[in-house]
Amino acid sequence: MTGLEDIKPLYKYALLYLYRGGDPLKLSARYGVNQYILYSYYNKFRRELDNIDTRIKLIYSILSEGFSLEDVAEILDWRDFEELVSLVFREYGYEVIRSFRIRRPPREIDIIAYSRDTLFCLECKHWDKLLSPSILREVVKSHIDRCRLLGNISRYIGMKIYPVVITLRHHKTFFEGGVAIIPINGLANFIENYLSLVIDGLLRDVTSL
Repeated sequence: MTGLEDIKPLYKYALLYLYRGGDPLKLSARYGVNQYILYSYYNKFRRELDNIDTRIKLIYSILSEGFSLEDVAEILDWRDFEELVSLVFREYGYEVIRSFRIRRPPREIDIIAYSRDTLFCLECKHWDKLLSPSILREVVKSHIDRCRLLGNISRYIGMKIYPVVITLRHHKTFFEGGVAIIPINGLANFIENYLSLVIDGLLRDVTSL
């Protein structure tokens, strides 16, 4: 009996796309997906897709079979997008906490990812359009404020805390006042090379912002 793990990569991708409410006609036009096959799989596995662990396993599988981070991110909702970001940091050996809550004043940070004395304070924006400069400045300002509060928590005092905003739609990494704005498809490269950005003064610890 065919299970989700036995389906071809394209149809795994198509299942997640359809689950999110995507237009199957676009899939057919773009990839040549057979709608009869797609809906037969969808009717069979629809309930399994309600489980986030199942969706994340599909994401792992799709990424390992050649789809890009950007391809996958486009077919996820915001919760799965955050889990995808978490997945990438875990692959690089970081400890990850999602929905980190600060009690006083009450604030929530989408993700913190840390290793040794380095901590990334992450805001994930799974928006279907580019952020305008004015909205982006507001996002960055609010995020810096939350990251400063994080730096006051005893277990994180003394760590280098870098505020980062991760987006779906921007096409390249850029910086706003020492904060990195990273498209999902540039995340792995950022993790590998962030120290050079710190040395160049582009990425800054929250204490210097």
